[in-house]
Amino acid sequence: MKSIIQLVGLAGLATVMLTATEAKQFEDKFGRVMIAELVSHTGVDANIVKIDKSGKKMDVKIDLFSEKDQQFIRDWMKSTPPTLDYAFRIQAVKKKQSEVKGSRSYFSSGKTEVYLYEITITNLTRQPVSDLRIEHRTASQGRSKSIKFQRGTENVKGPLRYNDQITFISAPAKIQSGSGRSSYGYGSSYSYKESLLGVILRIYGPDGEPIEEWRSSGTRMDQVSWDAADQADTSRKRGFTGDDDERRGDDERRGDDERRQPDLRDLDALRKLLESGENPFRKDKGGNDGGNRGPDVKPEDFSKKFGSR
Repeated sequence: MKSIIQLVGLAGLATVMLTATEAKQFEDKFGRVMIAELVSHTGVDANIVKIDKSGKKMDVKIDLFSEKDQQFIRDWMKSTPPTLDYAFRIQAVKKKQSEVKGSRSYFSSGKTEVYLYEITITNLTRQPVSDLRIEHRTASQGRSKSIKFQRGTENVKGPLRYNDQITFISAPAKIQSGSGRSSYGYGSSYSYKESLLGVILRIYGPDGEPIEEWRSSGTRMDQVSWDAADQADTSRKRGFTGDDDERRGDDERRGDDERRQPDLRDLDALRKLLESGENPFRKDKGGNDGGNRGPDVKPEDFSKKFGSR
């Protein structure tokens, strides 16, 4: 019984030594020796092991070692979880998808350009990779100078072998520009130009943890962080309907005769509000208006002003 306990204890000690090796003397097939530490491997069937020799990590073929040390290394690999040293080459090429010029008049002009990125990822990992998730964000700067993001996701089931590539297209980003002047004369002109900043992406491993983060070049991309891209609210807000209101500042710089006509969706939303029991403009049954002196706005008055649909 005592010998069995001792045997189990020795086996446990051997397991600890194999899973957490310290620097050890290894011998190659020609009898030459070196002091090194086993660091990692990519799988029990791998032919290469990473070692640490005097603080320098390197990959070494297992069959270069003596038969005795080869067996030691194989036993260590069986008891040690594999580690992939992920490495990728990432390229992003900007491409213009379309350009549409807006209505041009004596007082104003504008255009909308749509850009996207063709993203190519090359696997430089020495082993095949699979079950990866690629999150990418196209960054642009609007007229309010705030940074906007267009989101996209790609999944790589694999296996993606060494030097294999995957190419995909990012979400398109609209870039608007325009200029104009008020019919009221000098000093009331305006101009704006949105800008495309670049693309930022993250690659997640099979366990859902990030293994690579990359961004396209450009000085203004320094102000783009992944946390900001991940937390950005991409919903747009305007009036009742929740669309973008960046044009509002431009409208205020124009003359009254140049301002945009009410959006039909906003009018529909307002009509429904007036027809509901929650009409904030309607007086109560006693004729009180809560201290407001404005007229009692009714749906029929709304139809006379804007027409019925």
